[in-house]
Amino acid sequence: MESVNGAEGNAPGGGSRVILAIDPSSTILGYAVFDGNRLIAAGEIDATKVPYDRRFMHITSELSKLKKRYGITEIACERAVRFQGKRIPALEVAVTSVKKWAQRYRLPISFYSPAEWKVSAVGDATADKQAVARILS
Repeated sequence: MESVNGAEGNAPGGGSRVILAIDPSSTILGYAVFDGNRLIAAGEIDATKVPYDRRFMHITSELSKLKKRYGITEIACERAVRFQGKRIPALEVAVTSVKKWAQRYRLPISFYSPAEWKVSAVGDATADKQAVARILS
């Protein structure tokens, strides 16, 4: 896990922690919102029909709506990983966009590998997305 902006701790003023968990993508970004340990919302931000040069602006605009709706206090984001040893530039741009968005709102952000996510959610680093979804729903 990599932390930016001090992600550990409670929300300012002693309120509950409302965490926006993000599975970044340049096309369909997945998200889940947790109030403490309770899942309160999940969905996708679909940018497939948005021109590439406006895609990340669209995604961060939608993230801002989620922040306002749920009172997000911190971010947990999957870090960009390599596929077969190669960088994935679009994914790196997506992760950087999320990081800059979080910094704009001074939201603490932590980055996790896919295996760390899965162990945290279901206790199995090899679980597929359907297994994670079943446990979280």
